[in-house]
Amino acid sequence: MKRLLFAFVFIVYSVSARAELIAVDHLDPTTSEQKWTWTKYYRGEKSKALIVFIPGGPGQFNFEPVKKTDTMYHFNNTLKNLTYNIPNISSGQFDLVMFDSPYPIEVRGGRAFPQSYNPGMRASLDHAQRIQSVIEYYKNKTGLPIIVLGHSNGGLSISFYYKHFLEQGYRVQPNLIVLSGTRYEERLPVSIKTPVIFIHHKKDGCSGTLFEDAKLYYNELIRENPKRSKLIEIESGVDDGGNPCYGNTYHMMHGSGEEYVSKLSQTLLKFLP
Repeated sequence: MKRLLFAFVFIVYSVSARAELIAVDHLDPTTSEQKWTWTKYYRGEKSKALIVFIPGGPGQFNFEPVKKTDTMYHFNNTLKNLTYNIPNISSGQFDLVMFDSPYPIEVRGGRAFPQSYNPGMRASLDHAQRIQSVIEYYKNKTGLPIIVLGHSNGGLSISFYYKHFLEQGYRVQPNLIVLSGTRYEERLPVSIKTPVIFIHHKKDGCSGTLFEDAKLYYNELIRENPKRSKLIEIESGVDDGGNPCYGNTYHMMHGSGEEYVSKLSQTLLKFLP
């Protein structure tokens, strides 16, 4: 496996000098048929931290070499700008890792259908173990502080990951948590010690990720400790219509890339040592 993995990483890296496709071994491979988790690693410029991105929707990029497809969309390309030095927008002081679930982890139900709400595999121990294995791998690889960023459904992944691991005082933990356009159903405990940053579009029209819900969530945390949380409000961008939870919408930060990257990078650097 290591020999094959090295060969594939070399091929990808030769095409793009800043991206590596890496399979991270499962924390406990005896518990799952899928023995590793695919990740894509982007190097920053003089990085001060590494961001592990847990995507929303079904949680998949399809990075496996067999499929040879990459379902990147504009929001993910926005995040990649955190790794570049772009004047007045980004310092490029972050590495970025995109986490690719080996199986669909779509969330069912929500505000429109509360009776059918089911977080599915995002609440599973296996999913939490995969997140932890990626955090530990990249902590060992880079030595950088780790930031876990979950967008939309990815915020639920972080909430359940916390319940499985962070509450247990696991040795390797993220230094920062970012909830981007997060859903309202699950909550991190108000007693959480890890700083939590919210970044949300003020016009988000997705019923499960309304700005008002994110603001209430944020206010719960700052009542306990005002220094451990920050709310970043995004105002620019456009909405091309259609399903408000997908595509070219405020929820997906369509047209808000520069504001999103600029505000997030500045805030993250303030929370880092």
